Amino acid sequence: GHDVAAYHHGYLITGVTVTDTECVATYRSPYPSPEFGGWGELWREACITMAGLLADQRAMWGEMRPEPCANFLADAKEAVESEAELHVDDLPPDDHSTLLRLLRQMGDGPMGDDPAEYYRIVVESSGQLVSDHWTEIDAVARALEQNAMLDGPEVVRIIERTV
Repeated sequence: GHDVAAYHHGYLITGVTVTDTECVATYRSPYPSPEFGGWGELWREACITMAGLLADQRAMWGEMRPEPCANFLADAKEAVESEAELHVDDLPPDDHSTLLRLLRQMGDGPMGDDPAEYYRIVVESSGQLVSDHWTEIDAVARALEQNAMLDGPEVVRIIERTV
């Protein structure tokens, strides 16, 4: 979900790796960090993060079940606190804590500081992207079942073949 969303948001895909415990999508933004790309870049990063979560849900349960915002915010806050307690600075943050950070940064933008409204927008946009591009997500997932690591050009070929 992350890679297909990143592709459709214009990012350069550099690869995807799946292990028994996690899936790591790597892609490069046109900006050095979301803050330099402004509100739109924060929104794109949040949509890419959420697309991975929603694609996982659809694959597991056959439907996307986004958490109600209050539950998401509580889970994300707990993830951030756990990361701080465990001193996991060397590990990449999980999707919940990443999304919470992006929603907070979006709060400095033109729509005010309501994370629930940003969450709703991101869920809606990402859900539509996952629905519209499910065959591409499924094709990348099937390729990852065969080979646990795909480089960027290979991911792009898979996505473009299914369009």
